[in-house]
Amino acid sequence: IFDIPRPPEVIKWRIEQGYRCIGAIDKDNRLAGCVWLAFNHYCEDEIRCDFFPLPADRSAWDFDVWVEPNYRMGRLFLRLWQHTYAFLNTHTIEHSVSRINGYNQQSVLSHQRLGAKTCGWASFLVCGHWQLSIFSRSPFINLSLSKTHRPSLRIGDT
Repeated sequence: IFDIPRPPEVIKWRIEQGYRCIGAIDKDNRLAGCVWLAFNHYCEDEIRCDFFPLPADRSAWDFDVWVEPNYRMGRLFLRLWQHTYAFLNTHTIEHSVSRINGYNQQSVLSHQRLGAKTCGWASFLVCGHWQLSIFSRSPFINLSLSKTHRPSLRIGDT
């Protein structure tokens, strides 16, 4: 369909999980940006952690927001979020929860301009199969000694 800048196996896995992708198409019918949404549960694919946005019946998890570099200085990001919010509203979703890398100040500032607020934090240290996870809320700390062990974090407004 459209050339989403992610490996095909990642896209296939996301679709199998029931995740949804909202895309922005430019005047030449090319993908200019996208945001992914998970309802009820998000299985993080960069680190081992399962996120459950709260309140469960009115929240979604947004992730992997991407905007084509040529459009990053324009209004596309805002327009993409306007359409994403409209989509969420049709599904009675009132809140969107994200994991934002604190070192990515551009992303942090963009989310703040949209009214985002911090509702928790998590830090991960991975060494081979081991993963140390430290959270601002329960379970607070987790040590995974195998790739199959994944901590769960419920986050958002309750």
